[in-house]
Amino acid sequence: MSGRTADRRPDLVARIEGGARNWPFGSPAEDLEARGYVLEEFTVAGRARRYVAGEDHPADTMRIDDAVYRTRIYVLTPRRPDDFNGVLIVNWQNVSRHLDVGSPDGDEVYRGYAWVGVTVQKLGIDGAPGTSPSLATWDSHRYESLHHPGDAYAYDIFGQVARMLRSEPDRQAPDPLRGLKPQCIVACGRSQSAMRLASYINFAHQHDRIFDGFLLLVHFGLCPPLSERPFLDIFTSDQAGRLPFQTPLREPEGAKVLALSTECEAVYNFGARQPDSDAYRFWEIAGASHSNPHRDRSLSLIFQRDGISSQNSDTDRDANLVEYQFVKDAALRWLKRWMMTGEAPPRLPPIDMYPGPNGQPAIRRDALGNALGGVRLPDLDAATGQHLGRSAGELLESLSGWSSLYSRRKLQETHGAWTAFQRKWNTCVDQLLQQDLILPREAETLRDDALRRWNSAS
Repeated sequence: MSGRTADRRPDLVARIEGGARNWPFGSPAEDLEARGYVLEEFTVAGRARRYVAGEDHPADTMRIDDAVYRTRIYVLTPRRPDDFNGVLIVNWQNVSRHLDVGSPDGDEVYRGYAWVGVTVQKLGIDGAPGTSPSLATWDSHRYESLHHPGDAYAYDIFGQVARMLRSEPDRQAPDPLRGLKPQCIVACGRSQSAMRLASYINFAHQHDRIFDGFLLLVHFGLCPPLSERPFLDIFTSDQAGRLPFQTPLREPEGAKVLALSTECEAVYNFGARQPDSDAYRFWEIAGASHSNPHRDRSLSLIFQRDGISSQNSDTDRDANLVEYQFVKDAALRWLKRWMMTGEAPPRLPPIDMYPGPNGQPAIRRDALGNALGGVRLPDLDAATGQHLGRSAGELLESLSGWSSLYSRRKLQETHGAWTAFQRKWNTCVDQLLQQDLILPREAETLRDDALRRWNSAS
């Protein structure tokens, strides 16, 4: 490893195999061979530094100290090298459940991308006593050597792993990408991890300049501080009701940013809204919640296989039913196009907001109680029920949102005949096609969903 900070990468890369489980924790619970993909896992180790803010200009950070780390990555690559589309996704694994969570989901990622999940944060390795197991508890053979010095070092660890993946592999070490040479590298993170990537953009990208794109999924518009502190403190308002870490993103030199959020995060994002630019797009999905049914099913299968029985679902029986997986896939597809050809994603309107009675932002709603503005999906435009991005309760309990589907009688009162409902539904599908937020074959599936929605109403 070079002594120069800018060139740092892990000292050690070693393959992880065997163990009591014989598979990477949290990896996809589907037939990857049928997808045409290979799954492998590796230990990466080195020395990381932590970022501190400049005294006069806090955004002008510097790196100090030196701490040993040893973490893991798991990697999915197309089985056939010729199928690689040139884009590598480096995922900041999420630890909101006190577990290391993150896996490819949807169809777009399996259309030739390479994907790497990086265990970046300490909680992902250590777990939380009495709440969730450490990786070593889950499988000591695979993970007992892992060590993390603390989340202040996470940004440098993430950058080092990405630099390693972008560089020529060491001839004496295994190559996690199996000979693939990325043309573009995307940093991806969901929820808390998206917030961490926001901080990475604002504080670390200026030093590393490794990534060509950033995909922030269900981002809250918050940038955690560089110092370590309890997660929920980030959501704590000051005496004036402001969120101190509600922060716009710096425009990352040489990179594109696409942030995809939902109604669930809208109130938090409102104070950090910034205009679209040549390097930034913000999409906000009306009526949708922090998760979506497709992802919940995928996670449930993973947790059941891994024996994490208490973590089977984000949802309860009244959870939000608005499916937006195809919009998430479109975000990745558009980001790839933007990086590789320069064609920018569409500019889409945000959710319609207004100052509420206490001066806090509120969502403007139609007569049926559904949000106005934003990316519009058929369940809202054809009004299959009332769909709220957040449910009642504290933050973590509210993320599953809420849906109340209309009865057949209510559908008929709202729309009249089935043909009128179908026309509204298909008009929305046509709009999504026009915006290139959905593929033609996905549109046909979505059109079929109209009849299922109508027939299932009791």
